[in-house]
Amino acid sequence: MYQNTGASIGKTQVKLDKSLITGKGSGIMWKAVLVVCSIGSPDKCETWQDMMGPSVSYEACVERALEMNEDAFKHLQFYKGERAWKGRSYQCNKLPGGML
Repeated sequence: MYQNTGASIGKTQVKLDKSLITGKGSGIMWKAVLVVCSIGSPDKCETWQDMMGPSVSYEACVERALEMNEDAFKHLQFYKGERAWKGRSYQCNKLPGGML
């Protein structure tokens, strides 16, 4: 399940701040965010957040982001009139304590 944030980012790439990857097993939670773009109109993009998470590790978050990418290609055919969608980039955001 995904939540469409409605944000359009055009050709902007989401970049991962590797300094955020700390404290494996320390109770830090991660949320996957995927930028999906139309294959037919690459400048038509949306930002999607994982609603099944958060993930308990950075590695699990990356796995979930890649799963979301596969799902976007399989299940978003003809979404908003576009033939197919595919993930352009992803990031795993470290959540502040107590946030889901």
